[in-house]
Amino acid sequence: MTILIYILAIFLCLFLLYILSKSDFVLLRQNISLSEIFDALFIIFICAFLVGRAFNMIDRLESNLLSILRFFHIFKYPGISLLGLFLGGGASLYLIFMKKKGAGRISDIVSISFFPLFAVNLFFEKYPPALFFLPYILFFISILFFIFLLTSHNKYTLRDGSISLIFILLLVLTTFVFEYFSRATTVFLSLSFLQIVSLVATPCSLFALAVNQRKKNS
Repeated sequence: MTILIYILAIFLCLFLLYILSKSDFVLLRQNISLSEIFDALFIIFICAFLVGRAFNMIDRLESNLLSILRFFHIFKYPGISLLGLFLGGGASLYLIFMKKKGAGRISDIVSISFFPLFAVNLFFEKYPPALFFLPYILFFISILFFIFLLTSHNKYTLRDGSISLIFILLLVLTTFVFEYFSRATTVFLSLSFLQIVSLVATPCSLFALAVNQRKKNS
C-alpha cells in the first residue's frame, strides 16, 4: 500500500510539472519548451537515484551495497535517502540548465512539482511511539508550505530560485529532525552522515537565499 501511494505521488508530481511548465510566462519568454524539461528529467532521475542510494549506503554503513548488482536491486536491498534524492536531482538540474536565463524559474517549478513526494515521505517516516503525532504535524505544516510556495510562484513574490532554496532548507531541517529521533548508526560526534550533510547545507541554503532575495530588492 505504501509503495502504491508513493507511485501515485510521483504521477501527481509529474502532472504538476506539466501544468506549471506548459504555460509559464518566464519559460516561454526564454524559449524553454516543455519537452526540453521532460527530456532532462531522465538524466535528473538517474542522478537523483544514484546520489540517494549512495547517501543511504553511507548513512547506514552498508558496505554490501558496493556490489553493483545489489546497489541497483532496490527491491531486494531497499533503502534510498530522500535528502540525497533531491540534492542529486537538484545538482543535475542546475548543471543541465545553468546556462539558461530561466534556470531559477525551472528549479522553482520542479521543486513545487515534487513537493508532494516530500510531504508523503514526511507522513510515512517512522518515529518513536511517543512521537506518533509528529508525522501528522509535519505533513500538515508541509501542506501549508506547499500552498505558500505555490502562491509565491504564481504571484512572483520571491525571486526565481528562492523557492527551490526554501525547499532545500525544509528538506535538510526535517532530515535532521528525523535522524535525531530515529538514527541507529553514527559516524562522527554522535551525528549520522545525513545530519552532517544537513548541518552543512542549512547555513549554505540560508546564505544563498539571502543573497538571492537581496538581488531582487537591489
